[in-house]
Amino acid sequence: MTLESTQDLLWRAITWPSGVKDFLAQSDEATRRAFSACFRGTADMSAELRVEVYAESYFWRLHGVLEEQFPLEAWLLGEARFRNLVTDYVLAKPSIDEDLRQYGARFCDFLAEHESSRIEPDLASLARIDWALTEVLDESDDPILAVDALADIPVEEWPGLRFEATSSTRVLTSGADFVDLWRRRKRAEAPPENIRRHDPPLHIVVWREHYDVYHRRAEPGEGLALDAMMTGRPFAEICEAARGLASPEDVAGWLAGWLRAGLIRAHD
Repeated sequence: MTLESTQDLLWRAITWPSGVKDFLAQSDEATRRAFSACFRGTADMSAELRVEVYAESYFWRLHGVLEEQFPLEAWLLGEARFRNLVTDYVLAKPSIDEDLRQYGARFCDFLAEHESSRIEPDLASLARIDWALTEVLDESDDPILAVDALADIPVEEWPGLRFEATSSTRVLTSGADFVDLWRRRKRAEAPPENIRRHDPPLHIVVWREHYDVYHRRAEPGEGLALDAMMTGRPFAEICEAARGLASPEDVAGWLAGWLRAGLIRAHD
């Protein structure tokens, strides 16, 4: 057998949903002969069991990646329920990227359709925030607009000003309070039996400064203003987005905070 065919055989065996033993039981005679020729057993461990070790390692390595990237969901679900969720995900979405850190990229969409989200409907939105905390690490380092860059702009030009968020800025929403749950997990508290839901949903801001990633809960109206800013709407419309919840002066104050945090990109 060629190296490529051997690798393919091993891959099919270790990713078989019900284990290596069932993989062989379901395979044709040619596949079973190839398996016997490729993988040798010992007096203490059969070839089937030796390959099963790799199958177990494959699962637990992927489980570890997801547990690291989605710590809040792992905490909320508990060990057994999270393991069952990961099992379902691994079976439905085998690893296809050379970069193992990208394995969680499809997890949020999968979770949104999983029975776990029917029990707790905010799990998927919380997972999207968790994923953003990982994703922004890979974004480019954009030039940051300085706080004093707007100081000399005439007042009459402000309504038409447009801003662009940096590549590592995210604004997400969830009916559950990600920040509160994150803090409770970090304090090693027990997960709540019922997650309090907020209506309207809360806005969570995620951003990166150098190698550090931060997140915070947006103020009422601020998330709507940020959404408007990130979609390229001018300052007048950014203020309008928060109307009823904040004044233009409030929005100007938020803008200063966004600049200090490095959320807005500078242009040459």
